[in-house]
Amino acid sequence: MEERRYQFTYRFIETNTFKKKHGKMSKSVRDDLDFYLMLGRGELIKETGGLREIKIKDPSGKESWNVVFAAYYCPKIRARIYYLLLKYPPNVLESLDQEEKNKLRMLKEKVDKYIGFNYG
Repeated sequence: MEERRYQFTYRFIETNTFKKKHGKMSKSVRDDLDFYLMLGRGELIKETGGLREIKIKDPSGKESWNVVFAAYYCPKIRARIYYLLLKYPPNVLESLDQEEKNKLRMLKEKVDKYIGFNYG
């Protein structure tokens, strides 16, 4: 029998908007979010340049979030990097309008440049 092992890193970077807007995310929900992102979950958001969104909630149903993120694979450092851009409770906003998508697309372009410069 042959076995191969690989070491891989996951990095989660929270923007200031993600941290501050709409309050704090509990540790258990944040841990679940990280886990689901590592599994590759999240739906593509059209017209945002490749951003994704995931819906996450705690088992008790008391806390629920929609999270917008950008995911990158950086083979040079053997890492998957997740930029957590925005979070909002589902009762605040049902979906993103075109103006919000345009702003997020511009933010994604800036993050793309940063990732390319530092990890490309």
